[in-house]
Amino acid sequence: MVCVWIWFVMRGGRFQISATRAELNLDISLLVLLFILAAGLGGLYYMAEMFSYRKEYLAKKAAPDQISNQVSSAKQPKTEPAPRGQSPSEQPAIPRSTDQSQKGSP
Repeated sequence: MVCVWIWFVMRGGRFQISATRAELNLDISLLVLLFILAAGLGGLYYMAEMFSYRKEYLAKKAAPDQISNQVSSAKQPKTEPAPRGQSPSEQPAIPRSTDQSQKGSP
């Protein structure tokens, strides 16, 4: 569609300007064809990229549950094991930071 748009906007590469006594005809169709060729190659690049990554895309689309399970397990907080010889209840208490409710704010 881009190639067709370029062709119609550039009027096929033929320009004609005329005044009362002068006329100018300009043929730049080869330049327009080069623009069309460049646009076509750009489109082919994206088509080739789509086909080369198609199997990976389908594999990811088929297994979204496995990916979401991996993400949710990575977000869970990790607990540190108790030092050797101490049970979790014998560990020293970690002082908490004071939040708004402990400061007595309204």
